[in-house]
Amino acid sequence: MVWQSAATLMVALAWLAVPAGGTRAALAALAGGTIIVLSGWLALVVALGGGIGGASAAMGRLLAGLVLKWGVVALGLLAVVGVFRLPPLPVVTAVVATVLAYIAANAVPQGKRRRD
Repeated sequence: MVWQSAATLMVALAWLAVPAGGTRAALAALAGGTIIVLSGWLALVVALGGGIGGASAAMGRLLAGLVLKWGVVALGLLAVVGVFRLPPLPVVTAVVATVLAYIAANAVPQGKRRRD
């Protein structure tokens, strides 16, 4: 989640620096990236929070975490763009950058990764 948070902050700062961006664009990017980070954390808590059990219980928790994650993403993006009327392009760029940071973090071999 460190890589995702860093990507979110970098995109928000980039939108703050762009002349066509500004404060609202940076806030939109921050909101979009934060939705992805928090939904991933929520999925992690649900999927791994059940203790030791059978395979069907573990699979059920994984599925519940996945469904909950994408539900939070969908509702969060709808709220950010639809309710709060923040610009959608910064939201989408932050979402894409945050997901790419997630992929990059998982591509680093486990032994090479720094412990946080």
